Amino acid sequence: MLKLTRYADAAQYYARAESFWMRHEAAHCLSIGITNSLIQTRTQYGQEPPYLAVVEDDAGQIVLTVMRTPPRGLILSLCDQPAVLDAVVEDVLNAYDSLPKVVGEAKLARRFAERWAARTGAGHHLEMPERIYQVSQVRLPVGVPGALRRATPADRELVIDWIVAFEVEAFGAQETSRERLGVFADAGIGENHAGMAFVIRGFYLWDDPANGGAVSLVGHSGPTPNGMRIGPVYTPPEKRGHGYASAATAEVSRLLLESGRKFCFLYTDLRNPTSNKIYQQIGYEPVIDCGLYRFDAG
Repeated sequence: MLKLTRYADAAQYYARAESFWMRHEAAHCLSIGITNSLIQTRTQYGQEPPYLAVVEDDAGQIVLTVMRTPPRGLILSLCDQPAVLDAVVEDVLNAYDSLPKVVGEAKLARRFAERWAARTGAGHHLEMPERIYQVSQVRLPVGVPGALRRATPADRELVIDWIVAFEVEAFGAQETSRERLGVFADAGIGENHAGMAFVIRGFYLWDDPANGGAVSLVGHSGPTPNGMRIGPVYTPPEKRGHGYASAATAEVSRLLLESGRKFCFLYTDLRNPTSNKIYQQIGYEPVIDCGLYRFDAG
């Protein structure tokens, strides 16, 4: 008999799920990192309470974790018992009338999307095939003009603008309000961003004075016990082709590893062979493929 339990407290949720997540830390870096952020600031992602759930088998062993920070989509852990998805669909329906998205291991996310669509009548499509990468030793590019610097309060609007541009390019529309992005920016720039080993969120810019100053943005967030998730990574189209993003990503990854992190993680869009190639060139290794599915109104 499967048992689904919801948690109202992020710290209690983390305590219950941590050992399960840590069997595959990289694959669960999103769930771990977001839960850590919620523990630090309950309203990190908005005022609406998060959905935090675990599914256990007869022996009390976790077989799946499910979470959501509205208005964002559902996040699924790894799971080798996809039959549990029917119970999850029913419980999520008790919490929400609709979902915008679901993300998880490629086959599991597809199965959930199919079950959700069958139950609700909502359309669904694969919005982005993704891959999680991990690095423990960075190979720094050479010959890239410019240098990395921490974003400062003077860069606040630029950081927000470039995150908006990243969302529009990646997902076809702005998905996070400027107000919420302002909260993220304030937490990750200048004097507010101190202590690389412990900070939750940070933003860095690659500066090339010969090309007008700031040319690329790299952020990080979502600490795990041994790592940190890199993202977003964005270079305006007119500044691309100079190696800025790969150099900036490598430098930020190096800083995090030198601060005591054992790993850095990042998600890539598998439809973009260039980004997947450059991340591997700086030392990132593939871990697992994921699927990000979007639901249409039913």
